Amino acid sequence: MTNRPKDELLALLEQAKGLVEAEPAAQQVIVVKTAKGNVYHVSNRDVESGADEDGLLRQLRDGENTQIQAVVCIWQEGGALDVPSIRFRQQLLELDPRNGDALLPLQGENVLVARTLRETMPGK
Repeated sequence: MTNRPKDELLALLEQAKGLVEAEPAAQQVIVVKTAKGNVYHVSNRDVESGADEDGLLRQLRDGENTQIQAVVCIWQEGGALDVPSIRFRQQLLELDPRNGDALLPLQGENVLVARTLRETMPGK
């Protein structure tokens, strides 16, 4: 990964951490950066009933801003990085097949690693 995408991914991660701190009732925050450079987020207050991920997808569709560059999913508890729900990832792929190349930062063994959305899908 070249420095520019890495720097952009780290900046998005910092933004997600800021949202987690600013929204203590949120159990999880998902931040999406589009290829046009716009940033959207959703805060999951009750993960069991699901987030308003559909609302986020609607915003992307309505804004004709469907190509995703990066997705960050972070939990309030310990600030752990994770992948968003399989449903949300599948919907991102249905929204725009190019979203398979979107990067997700994940915690590797003592290092931050980036995986594509496609790599996080079962059977891929």
